[in-house]
Formats: sequence, C-alpha cells, structure tokens
Amino acid sequence: MGEIDGFGATTATLMLLAGCGGTSTIAIGESDDFGDGTLTVTAVEEMSAADISMLTGLDEVDGQTPYFVRYEVDFGGGEDSTMPAVNWKGRSSAGTMTPVNLYGIGEFECSGRGEVENGVATGCQLFFAEPDATVESVNYGGSGPWAINVD
Repeated sequence: MGEIDGFGATTATLMLLAGCGGTSTIAIGESDDFGDGTLTVTAVEEMSAADISMLTGLDEVDGQTPYFVRYEVDFGGGEDSTMPAVNWKGRSSAGTMTPVNLYGIGEFECSGRGEVENGVATGCQLFFAEPDATVESVNYGGSGPWAINVD
C-alpha cells in the first residue's frame, strides 16, 4: 500500500476506520434517507395505560409505559412499502424498547402507516419502555437514529 497525500498507509487506514466509528443522531423533525426517499420522525409522545386500554394481546408489556412515535415517509417516487414494526428499534435508559405490531390488536389513534398519497404517508408506531425509563432514541432499519428528549 502506498502513501496518501503524505500519510503512511497505516495512518491513512486508521483515519478511514476512525471515520466509520460512532453514530450521530438526528433531531426530531429532520429527515434521513429511506430507500429512494426520506423518513422523518415528527414527534414522540408519552401516553398512559388509559390511552391504549382498547387494545388486546399486550400482556408481555403490561406495566410498561407506552409511547407513540409519529413519522412521515416520502417514498421518493419509489415503490410504496409497508413499515413493519420489526424494523423499528428504540433505546431507553433501561435498554431496548419494545415496538408493537399494530395490526389486529384493535383500532385507535396510532394505527401504523397511513394511506399513501402522492408517494407520501404519515404514520405512528407504538413502543413500550420500562417504567421510569428515559427514552433516548428510535430508528427504522438503516434510517436514524433520532434523538429523543421526552420528559
């Protein structure tokens, strides 16, 4: 391996590896790449058990705090796609947050990806965090993470 602009090969390699480390976060309301388009987390709202009382099959998250993550996805002229819960990830001060598949558990305000109009859709993903945990970030697949400051 030769030198790059006066740097030895080892130095250049270390500089390249240093540029790959760490993950920067994105502010709520800012977009990130999503396929041919963009994904924007627009809000994160702490909810109460009463807000989701009409839902069924949530025994595994009983006692945890629900959060609505609201987003907008612009498919950028590409093919519209589903937004499966399994691709959402969340972090809190207590560790991993649990995303919930919203299909078939009841009808309520946060019901997954909405209708696509002109290649754009708004949606909402339901997450659960341990009681008294501080929500830190959410991401979807390779998009994000968005830094969260929920009080």
